[in-house]
Amino acid sequence: MEIPINEDNCFAGVIKLSKPAMLFVQYTDFDYPFFLEPGDSLVVDFRLLANPDTIRTMNFTIVNDERTIFSGNNKPKFSFFDTLERKLGTLADLPFKLELTSHNFLAVYKRSLDSLRNARLLFLSTYIRKYKLSDAFRRTATYEIEGSFLYLLQMAIFYRGKTRDFSDNYFSEINKQRFSWDQLRSSRTYSGAFRMFIGSFLGHKLKLKKREELPGVYRYILRSIFDDSLRNYGLTSLITNANTDTRSEFRALFKNYLEDCTNKHYINAVRKKFRVVE
Repeated sequence: MEIPINEDNCFAGVIKLSKPAMLFVQYTDFDYPFFLEPGDSLVVDFRLLANPDTIRTMNFTIVNDERTIFSGNNKPKFSFFDTLERKLGTLADLPFKLELTSHNFLAVYKRSLDSLRNARLLFLSTYIRKYKLSDAFRRTATYEIEGSFLYLLQMAIFYRGKTRDFSDNYFSEINKQRFSWDQLRSSRTYSGAFRMFIGSFLGHKLKLKKREELPGVYRYILRSIFDDSLRNYGLTSLITNANTDTRSEFRALFKNYLEDCTNKHYINAVRKKFRVVE
């Protein structure tokens, strides 16, 4: 949903909600998460900073000269995610604070991730008690925190891609994780963790060669994911990010996808993206 800014540098809009939802305001290079429930009134104010923030991401450094201020009928709820990062930092900062080439990087990285996750969950619990926030907020905020942890745990594959570098229990949380459709539709970070699971982790876990990875992960999804919504999402995520060598290879995969995916909206979207004609 795009909301234009008027001549007074203000914007306003109405979002119809039938149930609580995690939403984002995207502005310039940043997006700001917040949790809304039916009947909420939110005010977002972008203010210039006298001393700009410097934010390091996975690929580059951003200098932010503005700060976002949330207010409305429930300021503590709207401000939670912004407050969380200002108090405890972001999980994505970790790789820059550690020595990537050190022999014990993975152990330190996971221990640090786990410590930050626990600190965030404790902060959430205290925050909810203090401001008497709803169970729906607790569930979604927990998904966001856990989803970030699972996503970044898997990112280590790109730092240390060799299977032998990982201890037997490094991916224990991923191996035990039972992704659900409720998690994915409630949380962007959980959705990202699931796409990472499909797109990168399974090929690593199954020790598949590059040529075998796409059909091998495809078969794993069919064999191991029984919820229709989750399976359809997994198959669609895999095929839309498929790195096939030839058009005929993609057509063969798409033919199987047409038979296995039961969500017509997904199928039509894939057709449109790749302009597939059977």
